[in-house]
Amino acid sequence: MVQNVSTAWGSSMQISGTRRLSFLKNGSFYNIDRGVDPDYIISSPEKIYDREALTEYINSLY
Repeated sequence: MVQNVSTAWGSSMQISGTRRLSFLKNGSFYNIDRGVDPDYIISSPEKIYDREALTEYINSLY
């Protein structure tokens, strides 16, 4: 869970907190921090900044 903190000088930041979000089902707690499966897999680091390809993909969804 994200925790907001600030320094004595007034700077603020977000860090990973010690708490987890979970839900209770049948007497057991289940963690919801498992994430999700990606809709689009970026196969190489160079494709992260390929704006043309990403724009085409996003436009194809609508």
